[in-house]
Amino acid sequence: MAKLYHVNRTEQERDSLLALIQKGRTSARRVRRAQILLAAADGQHDATIARGLHRSVSTVERTRKRFVDAGLEAAWHEQPRPGARQQFTGQQAAF
Repeated sequence: MAKLYHVNRTEQERDSLLALIQKGRTSARRVRRAQILLAAADGQHDATIARGLHRSVSTVERTRKRFVDAGLEAAWHEQPRPGARQQFTGQQAAF
Protein backbone atom coordinates (compact mmCIF):
# COMPACT_ATOMS: atom_id res chain seq x y z
CA MET A 1 0.00 0.00 0.00
CA ALA A 2 1.32 3.45 -0.88
CA LYS A 3 2.19 5.71 2.02
CA LEU A 4 0.20 8.90 2.45
CA TYR A 5 2.90 10.63 4.47
CA HIS A 6 6.41 10.60 3.02
CA VAL A 7 9.19 11.84 5.28
CA ASN A 8 11.48 14.11 3.29
CA ARG A 9 13.95 15.76 5.62
CA THR A 10 16.61 18.34 4.93
CA GLU A 11 20.26 17.87 5.86
CA GLN A 12 19.77 20.33 8.73
CA GLU A 13 16.85 18.27 10.08
CA ARG A 14 18.93 15.11 9.72
CA ASP A 15 21.78 16.68 11.67
CA SER A 16 19.33 17.81 14.38
CA LEU A 17 17.92 14.30 14.69
CA LEU A 18 21.36 12.71 14.88
CA ALA A 19 22.50 15.25 17.48
CA LEU A 20 19.41 14.53 19.56
CA ILE A 21 20.08 10.79 19.51
CA GLN A 22 23.77 11.16 20.35
CA LYS A 23 23.43 13.66 23.24
CA GLY A 24 22.32 11.17 25.85
CA ARG A 25 20.44 13.75 27.92
CA THR A 26 17.10 13.54 26.14
CA SER A 27 13.93 11.66 27.05
CA ALA A 28 13.58 8.17 25.65
CA ARG A 29 10.40 9.12 23.81
CA ARG A 30 12.14 11.89 21.89
CA VAL A 31 15.03 9.59 21.00
CA ARG A 32 12.63 6.92 19.69
CA ARG A 33 10.75 9.50 17.64
CA ALA A 34 14.01 10.75 16.15
CA GLN A 35 14.99 7.16 15.30
CA ILE A 36 11.60 6.62 13.68
CA LEU A 37 11.97 9.75 11.54
CA LEU A 38 15.51 8.86 10.45
CA ALA A 39 14.46 5.36 9.46
CA ALA A 40 11.35 6.63 7.65
CA ALA A 41 13.42 9.16 5.70
CA ASP A 42 15.76 6.34 4.65
CA GLY A 43 12.78 4.62 3.02
CA GLN A 44 12.11 1.82 5.51
CA HIS A 45 8.55 0.50 5.82
CA ASP A 46 6.54 1.19 8.96
CA ALA A 47 6.40 -2.48 9.94
CA THR A 48 10.18 -2.80 9.66
CA ILE A 49 10.75 0.33 11.74
CA ALA A 50 8.24 -0.81 14.37
CA ARG A 51 9.86 -4.24 14.63
CA GLY A 52 13.36 -2.80 14.87
CA LEU A 53 12.47 -0.27 17.58
CA HIS A 54 9.99 -2.49 19.45
CA ARG A 55 7.10 -0.10 18.86
CA SER A 56 3.70 -0.55 17.26
CA VAL A 57 3.07 0.26 13.63
CA SER A 58 0.50 2.87 14.65
CA THR A 59 3.17 4.72 16.67
CA VAL A 60 5.39 4.89 13.60
CA GLU A 61 2.46 6.05 11.44
CA ARG A 62 1.46 8.78 13.92
CA THR A 63 5.03 10.06 14.18
CA ARG A 64 5.39 10.12 10.40
CA LYS A 65 2.05 11.94 10.02
CA ARG A 66 2.92 14.51 12.69
CA PHE A 67 6.24 15.26 10.94
CA VAL A 68 4.60 15.76 7.54
CA ASP A 69 1.68 17.82 8.91
CA ALA A 70 3.47 20.05 11.42
CA GLY A 71 7.22 19.70 11.01
CA LEU A 72 10.15 18.40 13.01
CA GLU A 73 9.50 20.19 16.30
CA ALA A 74 5.91 18.94 16.49
CA ALA A 75 6.98 15.40 15.65
CA TRP A 76 9.33 14.94 18.58
CA HIS A 77 7.57 16.98 21.28
CA GLU A 78 4.75 15.75 23.51
CA GLN A 79 1.24 16.76 22.61
CA PRO A 80 -0.83 18.27 25.46
CA ARG A 81 -2.99 15.62 27.04
CA PRO A 82 -6.58 16.13 28.11
CA GLY A 83 -7.49 15.69 31.72
CA ALA A 84 -9.11 17.18 34.76
CA ARG A 85 -7.77 20.37 36.29
CA GLN A 86 -5.51 20.03 39.29
CA GLN A 87 -7.63 20.03 42.44
CA PHE A 88 -4.95 21.21 44.86
CA THR A 89 -2.30 23.86 44.54
CA GLY A 90 1.29 22.83 45.15
CA GLN A 91 1.20 24.31 48.64
CA GLN A 92 -2.03 22.48 49.52
CA ALA A 93 -0.63 19.17 48.28
CA ALA A 94 2.57 19.68 50.27
CA PHE A 95 0.58 20.35 53.44
